[in-house]
Amino acid sequence: MSRVFVNRINALTSGEKESLISALTHSSGKLSVRSTFELPEAQQLAIQSAVKNNFSTVNQLDFETAPHLISGIELLSDGYKISWTIEDYLVSLENHISELLNGKTYRTA
Repeated sequence: MSRVFVNRINALTSGEKESLISALTHSSGKLSVRSTFELPEAQQLAIQSAVKNNFSTVNQLDFETAPHLISGIELLSDGYKISWTIEDYLVSLENHISELLNGKTYRTA
């Protein structure tokens, strides 16, 4: 799960990165990582590395547990959120299937 989340961070578009940087600029510069369960140290380090490589403006990264996420991880900063959860994945899958059934063009990332 954390590997998928790290890939999600690394694949952010420039617009998504700018939005997060803007949120950081107008806040304390603090980012929170919420996950369903406490992440092992190796997974925390992988996420910290991805955040540091993509956002040099991050001053602090706090890890918290949030059981309501249903197998997921979120990166939050004062109103901006990047997430990967089973719920998000299922909604995305449902949208892709709906597009296929409706004859729309489907493309993968």
